Amino acid sequence: MSLKVFLVGEGQHDIGRWETDEPYRAKKTENGVLGTLAHRQAPSGWQIHDGCAYRRLPVLGVGRGLEEGERKRFAGALQRTREAECDVLIYGRDTDGSEERAAVLTTLRDAHSHVALAVVEPCIEGWVLELRGDRKKGGWSKVGAQEALGSLSTAQMEAIVADWDGKPEPLSNDLKRWLDDVKRVLSSEA
Repeated sequence: MSLKVFLVGEGQHDIGRWETDEPYRAKKTENGVLGTLAHRQAPSGWQIHDGCAYRRLPVLGVGRGLEEGERKRFAGALQRTREAECDVLIYGRDTDGSEERAAVLTTLRDAHSHVALAVVEPCIEGWVLELRGDRKKGGWSKVGAQEALGSLSTAQMEAIVADWDGKPEPLSNDLKRWLDDVKRVLSSEA
């Protein structure tokens, strides 16, 4: 039996076709950077069954502020995972350089062992650059990473990820941690 994965990310580069509403997905094939990286870590025994963009998640609960907003969206992702009858949630969220958002996401990640939650510092484009071998002392800023990649399509970013042979080894702790989490979650749920 194959595990069913629900995939959440911020946009098309993160989650490919899953960012699009259901009727329009059939025309697309991309799984985005997160889906492609997950397949590299655990190539079999699971499939992406459903997914959605972060902005389309239901907001569950009450409260204000960044922390509560992140918690409510994450609760919405867990609900959507159950509704889709999926076994595992793969969830990616850029920090956009916000230490507060990174702290909240880290707390959520550490409290849910059945979820592979990517705390992406500062954005998914930075991960792609790192896997391509483009390193920058002190890391990439969101704007710098996006400018460095220019107008690469999701398919081109997926190709960079697919071509990555494990070298150079990721420097960023957030990427290393997420790769380990994906492998753990997708193999322990089988």
